[in-house]
Amino acid sequence: MRSYGIIETGAEHVLGLRLRCGAGKWSFEHFAAADVSSESPLSEALGKVYAELEAGRCDFIAMTGSLAGAGCFELYMPHLKLPELAAALEFELPRYLPGGTDGVLWCYRVLNFTDKTAAKFRVRVFFVRQAEWERFTGELERSGIKTDGFVYPFMAVDPELAEVPVYMPETDANFYWSAPGHDGLRQMEPVSSCADPAALSAAASMALGYPADMEPELAKRCFAGLLAAKYVSINGNHDRRRGDRRQLPLPVSLYPQRCRMLKRLTIASGMAALVSLGLWLGNEWRDLHGRYSVVQQEIAAVKDQLDKEKNFLRQNATKSKSVSKVLASVPSRNGVLQLLCYLAPRLPKDIAMSSYNMQGNRVQLTMKCASDPENALAQVGDSARYTVENLRKNRNHDGSYYIYLVLTIND
Repeated sequence: MRSYGIIETGAEHVLGLRLRCGAGKWSFEHFAAADVSSESPLSEALGKVYAELEAGRCDFIAMTGSLAGAGCFELYMPHLKLPELAAALEFELPRYLPGGTDGVLWCYRVLNFTDKTAAKFRVRVFFVRQAEWERFTGELERSGIKTDGFVYPFMAVDPELAEVPVYMPETDANFYWSAPGHDGLRQMEPVSSCADPAALSAAASMALGYPADMEPELAKRCFAGLLAAKYVSINGNHDRRRGDRRQLPLPVSLYPQRCRMLKRLTIASGMAALVSLGLWLGNEWRDLHGRYSVVQQEIAAVKDQLDKEKNFLRQNATKSKSVSKVLASVPSRNGVLQLLCYLAPRLPKDIAMSSYNMQGNRVQLTMKCASDPENALAQVGDSARYTVENLRKNRNHDGSYYIYLVLTIND
């Protein structure tokens, strides 16, 4: 379940809600309130409510409430790409804002962006004086709170209250948002034209609904906050690809630094690295174990051959002179055995020895390799016991290589 912190600002108070939503079901967690006065300015009240809600732990934090000189209107626009639509709105806005667009900030929503059958875009525009917006964001910065964005309540009435007129006296006591007229557009109407504004407000509150564990009177008091919570739970942050630019940009310092995607990516990368390391180590162990087994078999075969030669020499003692010379050469083969043990883990797998010759401490080896060993023999001379006198290779017509190696055994 995702948690939502909603903070509503008003002329006389700040209200806060902490809610949770999972599988479309809402639950109420906490309510906080603080008065705004000359002794307790807006920034201080915001800080108190934010701290009491523990809003910093929420998955999404939204601001809502009233702004002096702010308003909404709707109009139809042709189907345009979003950058072109923004430019077209810039051209149309002076017709709806008598004072012009100088010193005015605005954003918009395309209400029927996903409706492919609509002949035109239904666009809702929110506007506010730049000076008022800077005053408001300055209060937010001084309070020390963090927020994902500001949702003006009248921008959020659809789709939750699509056919319902909405009156929110805490947001704008002089106007209410009419139900869509014959042209399908809402209008800001003066409250004086409404017979019973209180009934209008109560009807909208009933139509919106509230969590089952929340008191009805509290839900009515926090109507704008509930409306914003349901709205951001569906839309989240403004997504330009869906034609939904419903928020004015806030100072960068106000945005919370959650780094959710980075944390998830780090965890996933770590798990993938561990799995890859395990597979690599497993393959290396199997490879080394196989090569070790081969070397052990070769050592056993050499020992067996040496034993046979010794037995043969002992059985032919009549040829004493020859026998003594042969027996004298047998220990030197121990040096060959040790050399083979030393070379085995350093040689390429596809290499085969075709001949060797040992004279005193000098050993000449001829080997054949199916492919270019490149730098595979670089480790041959990394022992103090052996000195490489000569190492060269010769390519055959079939692509194989002969390798000629001359070593000196250092006693």
